[in-house]
Amino acid sequence: MKTYNNRATCFLISYPGYPFSPTSFMPDNGLASLAGNLHDAGHKARILDYGTTDLMRRLVPYKINQKLTAILHGIEELTREKKEKGSLSTRNAIKLAWYFSQLKMFSHKLEKVRVKTEIEIAQEISAQVNQAENPFIGFKLWNGDGYSGSVRIAEELKRILPHVSIFAGGPQVKFFKDFIFGETKVFDALAIGDGEATIVPLAEASLSTHPLSDVPNIFYRSTEGTPLYTSTRNIFNLNELPFPIYDPGVYSSMEGDQKINMIVVEDRRGCDNACNFCAHPSISGRNPRTKTPQRIVDEFEYSQKKYGISNFRLGGSSTPGKSLTEIAEEIMRRDLHLNFTAFMRAKDADTTTFSNLKEAGLYSLFIGIESGSQGILDAMNKKVSKERIAEVIGAGKRAGIFMVGSLIYPAPFDTADTRAETVSFLTETQPDSIPLQFLGVYPGTEYARHPERYNIEMLYPSTMDKMLASLGLKPKPKFNDPEILRYLLEYKIRLLFPPRYWDPLPWKVNGLSYKQFAAEAQKLYEELKQKEFLMSLTDPEALMAHLTGVTAKGLYNQTFFDLFTGNWRGMEDLIKKVNHANK
Repeated sequence: MKTYNNRATCFLISYPGYPFSPTSFMPDNGLASLAGNLHDAGHKARILDYGTTDLMRRLVPYKINQKLTAILHGIEELTREKKEKGSLSTRNAIKLAWYFSQLKMFSHKLEKVRVKTEIEIAQEISAQVNQAENPFIGFKLWNGDGYSGSVRIAEELKRILPHVSIFAGGPQVKFFKDFIFGETKVFDALAIGDGEATIVPLAEASLSTHPLSDVPNIFYRSTEGTPLYTSTRNIFNLNELPFPIYDPGVYSSMEGDQKINMIVVEDRRGCDNACNFCAHPSISGRNPRTKTPQRIVDEFEYSQKKYGISNFRLGGSSTPGKSLTEIAEEIMRRDLHLNFTAFMRAKDADTTTFSNLKEAGLYSLFIGIESGSQGILDAMNKKVSKERIAEVIGAGKRAGIFMVGSLIYPAPFDTADTRAETVSFLTETQPDSIPLQFLGVYPGTEYARHPERYNIEMLYPSTMDKMLASLGLKPKPKFNDPEILRYLLEYKIRLLFPPRYWDPLPWKVNGLSYKQFAAEAQKLYEELKQKEFLMSLTDPEALMAHLTGVTAKGLYNQTFFDLFTGNWRGMEDLIKKVNHANK
């Protein structure tokens, strides 16, 4: 380990906003990896991860929790009546509308609570930073409240501690890059690319031993305020990275049962498949870099011995089939007893080894189905046949692996016929869970670069701009127009409401407006639910259900209730059960 005469203390902060699923409570392996690199270079790190039940408690006061519980029970009762009778009486239709008006009111109240809480969090962080040796701050920026809340916390910190450098990285920075500089001046630099190549030079820059211009993978402002990019430095050999750090002395929320003790182990960066909808290539590159199976199992074994954690998710861009097979062989060779889940492309799977994967501890496998129509798969550039996807689902189920398959609907070029093909495909293959989402258009994807080729029409978010464009007084919008980027940067999912009540996304798909394609997705969701498909559960959540001794459907229903109503005690109970199963 290198040593320096002066060492910096980096506060790595993740404020993701209100949790949206049980996976929100899993430790942040990215921040833990940065902490490992700082420690290896002789610096200090403190991880402040607010994806906790304590944040739930702070964001949803008890009285509002009770009101939301009553509203949810009322909506469920009316939903059952509508399902049984086919429609609601006029009185109950009015009652349902009243419930939604109440949700809107409580949504506004919760927004005020959130803003107040974020200011309090900033003040609490500032007290810690004041006590630290040569501090600097790094935020991981998420979307929605995870972006706006982090900016608010950072601005308050900058007000209290104007001398402390504040940097930012994370998914939102990788998507929007230096555009963020035009929206807030609070960050001294924005980091993209491999954070492990950047974090130690940032520590040195915070000590004034190097200028920001020497730090790789960042945008910073010139003295005139112009955004400048430094240089790209990638980590080509992921096996050389230090182990991530989850010690409670560094990662404070790992103390007790604030986090679910299920660790994401990154096995791969980069993706060469280039599906038209996928942002992985723009985030981590088109040239895959993969850890060896031995290194991955080293991380499993190290986490078992040091932290007592035996449940993992392989969380890279996509685990290669050969690598997954060799990981299983290495686990069995070392006689380790653990559980893990993984995401992989169906075309990469070696179905002949699935029984060995199950024996080694693979509980659940996530694959991208996306559509049951070959024409739609080809239009997505999936580079796989639906027969191959069916083969992988069948082989996984026969081996006893919980198979999760995602859908995108409506996708570009979907029709009533392709929808019917998808329903037929799912009926034949019977995946154990189907997370379904409507089309998202992400920066850097083929859909964002050339929407016109894929039945996607970009729209200005504001009514005035739409009108001016329709009159030819304003150019037709493109994805990278400032109006659209600003809208997407600050876009928030309204967790108390179904998607059709969210703010509209700025595009049409197949001529359908946001409300129309959200409604189409909801109709398919309801149809599949009626066919007894489990919707929305992911692979780590399936493992959580297994560890706590409840059905996958039971876990989904209970966690939906807890997260909707702000029942932090219910989530804490789940976390305790999963963590107890580790022991």
